[in-house]
Amino acid sequence: MPYEISIENEGAKITTRYYGELTTAEIYAAYDERFTDSAKIKKYELIINDYTEVSGVMLDGLDVSRLAKTYLDAAIYKSKVLVVSIMPTDLQYGLGRMWQGYAYEIPWEETIVRTRQEAFDWLAEKTG
Repeated sequence: MPYEISIENEGAKITTRYYGELTTAEIYAAYDERFTDSAKIKKYELIINDYTEVSGVMLDGLDVSRLAKTYLDAAIYKSKVLVVSIMPTDLQYGLGRMWQGYAYEIPWEETIVRTRQEAFDWLAEKTG
């Protein structure tokens, strides 16, 4: 699988690092690992999605809409979560912004940034 999920702080911090060429099936698999167990979701405080090592993405608008719905469904179990997605390329950033458009009802506080440093800065601002 072209992704790794690491879990820290007793399940409160979830980091997913994607790499290489990503297909729709692989992205769905990563989402399924993180968002199908309500007991896990209830522990989440911080989700980091890192796409800095991705060389290609195969998604369309319908896929992005479905992925946003996965987050919306997960938010039923935990209403306050910080989410930062690191998407350095124009295509990734554009897909992330499209995701935000579909995900407007999600109560989680989220942002899309281009670099890891921007992600760390945003998290430092949010967590004091």
